[in-house]
Amino acid sequence: MSEPAKNPMPPAADNKQRFTPDEVIASQRNRQLIIITVVCLVLAGLVALTRLANKPEVPVVELPLVGGTTEAPAFKKSDVTAIEIWGGTSPKLVLRNEREQWRVPGRFNTPADEREVNALLTKLADAKRLNRPASTQADSFVLYRLDDEAAAHLRILGEGGKELLHLMVGKAETGNRAFVRFVGDGAPIGIFEVSDMTGDFDSLYSRLHLTPEGTPNTKRWLDLSSFQPLPFEAVAQRISLRDGDRAVQFSRVAGSDVAREEWEMTSPRKSKANGANVRAIVDALMNFNASDIAGKLDTDGGALGVIDAKREIVVEYSEGEKQSVSRLYFGNAKDNQVATLLKATDRGELVYWCSDASLSRIFRPTGDFLEKARLVLIPDGIQPTQMLFFSKGKVIRLERDASDRWQISEPFIGKASLAAVSNVLTTLLALQGYGDDAKSIKREELKLGPGLSEQWIEAQWKPRGNGTDGDDEPDTPEDPETPTQPKPPALKSARLYFGIVVDGDVPVLRMQEGEDDRVFWIAQGRLADLFTSPRDLQEPENTGAMKFTDEPVEITVRDGESTLKLEKADGWKIAGETPVAADTVPLNQLQNGLRSLTGVRHEGVIDHDALGVGDNARRSISVALGREETSQRITLRFGTPDHGYTPVLSLRTGAEEKLHWVDDASADALFINPADYRVLGSFKAKVRQILVSWEGNVGGVQPKEAGRTKEQALALVKQIIAEAGTADFVELQRKHNEDSVPDNTYDVDESPKFVKPFTRLASELKVGEVGYCESKFGFHILKRIE
Repeated sequence: MSEPAKNPMPPAADNKQRFTPDEVIASQRNRQLIIITVVCLVLAGLVALTRLANKPEVPVVELPLVGGTTEAPAFKKSDVTAIEIWGGTSPKLVLRNEREQWRVPGRFNTPADEREVNALLTKLADAKRLNRPASTQADSFVLYRLDDEAAAHLRILGEGGKELLHLMVGKAETGNRAFVRFVGDGAPIGIFEVSDMTGDFDSLYSRLHLTPEGTPNTKRWLDLSSFQPLPFEAVAQRISLRDGDRAVQFSRVAGSDVAREEWEMTSPRKSKANGANVRAIVDALMNFNASDIAGKLDTDGGALGVIDAKREIVVEYSEGEKQSVSRLYFGNAKDNQVATLLKATDRGELVYWCSDASLSRIFRPTGDFLEKARLVLIPDGIQPTQMLFFSKGKVIRLERDASDRWQISEPFIGKASLAAVSNVLTTLLALQGYGDDAKSIKREELKLGPGLSEQWIEAQWKPRGNGTDGDDEPDTPEDPETPTQPKPPALKSARLYFGIVVDGDVPVLRMQEGEDDRVFWIAQGRLADLFTSPRDLQEPENTGAMKFTDEPVEITVRDGESTLKLEKADGWKIAGETPVAADTVPLNQLQNGLRSLTGVRHEGVIDHDALGVGDNARRSISVALGREETSQRITLRFGTPDHGYTPVLSLRTGAEEKLHWVDDASADALFINPADYRVLGSFKAKVRQILVSWEGNVGGVQPKEAGRTKEQALALVKQIIAEAGTADFVELQRKHNEDSVPDNTYDVDESPKFVKPFTRLASELKVGEVGYCESKFGFHILKRIE
């Protein structure tokens, strides 16, 4: 009997046959394909339904911006009779075609710039837009400056005021894309892109000439071509300038070559002109352009200041055989613009705004237009031996001493600063001016010459051998065996006389024996470089009155009949039957002034009586450095002031006497009012002040009147005090006060926040009372109001 088979197949469930693995996979794939097919059919059905429900899409095309078709636009440029431009709520700019000429009615009915109008209409006629809107959402309009507040409006009108087109014109924030929005009944909804891709500088938007704020820039539409002071082909023959009271006239030299630009000044005097600088006037006028219209002459000329103009230019010129005259009148200025009236052939109805930048090339000092030459006072290569400067009664004399060093010999004798003298001489040697006819000039009217001029300069020098400027040659002796010394040659000299100022220039007369007189004109400002004060020329040194290591124990100040004695004993006190404490503020001021006192060392013999520095000197200061008999004592004697300087003799125990010339202001500052050494009690006051100063005061306050002396300042103080009895003190402050704040009030107490004379006077005055005091700043007129 055989064995049964291994691993027999189990019987199929329910007697059904099982699927193989390959058959299972194939079955799954079939199901997936069926699902995909069903989905595709469903989607295709949906697309078909959508297309059946929607209208056919309109293709993107370009349309004429003005409407109609390319072959037949809605209107042509010739149909346009008016153009209106505005931005937001700004006023409209209206351009109107009147009798075939475009004008700007709102700006004095001025002719419009035809080129700009035609460029706008051409741009409008050529522009195309897309037929489909870029957006219909109002909240997106602002991105293209097409919202109601920012949009620029362009409205085109035809015959009878019929509206042909109304656009809002905008552009994107970036790029060159331009967009428009139509306005009016039946206008397309939304914003539309303009397909004219010409860039920001030649787009429809830029052609509207709007300001950065989006408002019309009316000036860009005006025809200003009629404002032409000088044609480019013009040849100027005569030029007249008037600037206030100054009038100058130039003429082309008769018969000269035009290309050489040879000119001469014919008024107020005759002189050779600088052709290049005169030509600069012509060039400035040829390029002088108007930027706007200011008004009409008949209605606005007075308010604009061109009827009674302070500045005027008249140019006579030729164009071929034609002779013409151009007149320019300059009125009021505003924002770097000047109202200008041009009077020429068929012109003169309007007043224009022009840039005032060119005026600086035209209205210049007269000397700028003239040929200059050196005023040779001293021959080149010569060293002067003496210089004398005379100015309004004051004399400064400079001389070379035996060691060939400069010194001041008048108004005092002392060393001069080599650098300061060199600067003056360099200025003098380089001095230039423009010439004039010395014979025809009216010297009396100009106060020019000996006995007439208030200012003059003289130079002296040694002549050179044989009457020339060179090395001295010894005389030939009659007996060759007898040696002789050369005779000292006679000094040569020359003077410059300065007259009165005329139109900013000063006439200068040069006179030298044996030569013809010559007259030059120089700029007024050069006088300050030539006429200085002795203080500017001196070689100052410390007087050594007190050293910084000195510690005084006693100071006696004598001023005429007044004597003040200060002693240091348990603090500084004012000596007397009952000594009282002294205020340290003025005391320190006195000691510091003595330690830092400078002046010019007197080089000659000291004539004590003549200088007023002897034993009977009117003013003196004595300082004791100890209480023993052998202690050192310093004495300063102040002599008679002369030409702004005071001789000060210093005597110190065991040392030689010295004399210095100290400027009056520094000397006077040492003599403090004795009352100011007293300590003030507690007080409070409110005052008004009028400060009156003089030229050269130590405080540096400049007087309102140049050159005012201390005596003149004191006379003015007394006059003001007399007026203060009846006049408004505040008005007097505004008129006379030379303080930084003219009508200010000051709260004063015993603290040292003001100079002592000011504080003391404020404490002494009663309410409503007026008085004055003196300090280094000048005279203080005070009125106590509380």
